[in-house]
Amino acid sequence: MDRLGEKDALSLDDRSPFAAAEAIVETILETSADLDTEDKVMAAMLARTGVGSEAYLRAIADSGSWVFYHQIQHLYRVGRDTARPGEAETFCGRAGRTFLSRIFADNIAHILIMAEASPHEFQETLTQLLVQQIVFYAGGKYIIDPERGKSEIVLRFRYVDHEGMDRYLRPFGLEVNDCLRHSVEFIGGAMHEFSSRIIQDYREDDFELSFDGTHAAMHLPIGNTDRFDYQAIAPFLVKSIGMLKEKQAKSRRFDHLESGLIAESDLMRDLWARTIRASKSDEIVLLRGESGTGKSFLARQIHEHSRRAGPTFVEAPVTSDVGSDNLALSNLFGHEKGAYTDAGEQKDGLFSLADGGTIFLDEIGDASPDLQAKLLRVLETCTFKRLGSVHDIEVDVRIIAATNRDLEEMVEQGEFRRDLYYRLNLITLELPPLRERRDDIPALAEFLVERAQERQGAKDPKVLAPGLADRLRAYAWPGNIRELEYALRSALALSDGPMIEEDDLPAPIREALADAPDPGPRGRGLRRLEGGII
Repeated sequence: MDRLGEKDALSLDDRSPFAAAEAIVETILETSADLDTEDKVMAAMLARTGVGSEAYLRAIADSGSWVFYHQIQHLYRVGRDTARPGEAETFCGRAGRTFLSRIFADNIAHILIMAEASPHEFQETLTQLLVQQIVFYAGGKYIIDPERGKSEIVLRFRYVDHEGMDRYLRPFGLEVNDCLRHSVEFIGGAMHEFSSRIIQDYREDDFELSFDGTHAAMHLPIGNTDRFDYQAIAPFLVKSIGMLKEKQAKSRRFDHLESGLIAESDLMRDLWARTIRASKSDEIVLLRGESGTGKSFLARQIHEHSRRAGPTFVEAPVTSDVGSDNLALSNLFGHEKGAYTDAGEQKDGLFSLADGGTIFLDEIGDASPDLQAKLLRVLETCTFKRLGSVHDIEVDVRIIAATNRDLEEMVEQGEFRRDLYYRLNLITLELPPLRERRDDIPALAEFLVERAQERQGAKDPKVLAPGLADRLRAYAWPGNIRELEYALRSALALSDGPMIEEDDLPAPIREALADAPDPGPRGRGLRRLEGGII
């Protein structure tokens, strides 16, 4: 699924903690006669929240995630209430089976390795593995009491804090025992499907769920004499290995993708998460930050992660210092023959070339007053005129703008149109200077050295001397990533050994590092995505 709900606030991605929500929505679309689009599912869920949709969506967007327990419960209710006759009772279980199908191949190899390494008998081993998987995806909301009988495993569920969960759910119009039932039906569907895939001669008809107010029980027909069905599992193991290789390759590509902007700091990881959400919208994005912080890079990533992804990404400088205002206007909007001196044949501008894609207006704070007025018209009407023409040209473009200037001060000084500022300031992403994200510098430095040598086709690649990447954190880097890149390229060209030493760096940087204190160990900004949604 590409999108759920309005704009980008509720976009889902393919990380497993979000697979539950995707599975529920997918099941609603399959089993509902009326809700045949994700937007309708979202509208039905919002109707059950008891809060204004605008405030609700804003809270979701500000949090960086929408998959909260109460939202999952609203989706369960939507699914049960809108399912076609005969399917309402099985809705949550069916959604659970869909969830399992999404994550099975990704997990089966790991689970089998743990099972083979266990010193316990089969039934006890499988009980531990099942509970472990449930806790991973459901978090710490439940107390799970496992029991093993001669021919079955029984898992008993109750909330860790039933009264606390009731207080949490009640403001959302949800009843605590119903929520327990929905979740255990979902978990039961997943566990039932899982068992049927891995257990030889699994007795599907003997699976049972029972509910008694604040307690629920899941009866899985798995005895100690049962065994794995390796013949059935083998194709999934092959698929799992293929997925692992693909993930590793994607991870390497993603590391390269992020290395120009994202590394280890929380600050930049938060920015990257906001960037991905912004890319799913078609709204104007304003990128702000000092020169050299990576605004052009980020603009392209927004484009590549948007519905317009592809070759139609046009970078358009808007400064008028290329010679005259006419040249800047012609560059953007095109001109008719004879529109001004030296205007030869009719020419299409960059806005025409960007039709259907994205145009990146770089350094928009440098635009002249006339250009500002024309840009405002394009932003408001998606139309413009070539210089010397009276005919409107309509385009479908996504606009990303960037500036390193203080637009607010420019507005107050009358140097920048207030109405254009408000139009641009819809989604704003601030790129911090490198001195505010020093923990990113070592990873950036290593990447930039590697990239420079790849571009040069170096036969004997060099590396940074031990400790140098960390030492680079002690310098303020007023030119940001661009200054870091040029300094390393200079050092790479001047080094005469297999390693780049501090003495190879440009003199101003060497001198600053010589006088700077040791920056100490760098922090680790990596954050685990927590489970706990079902």
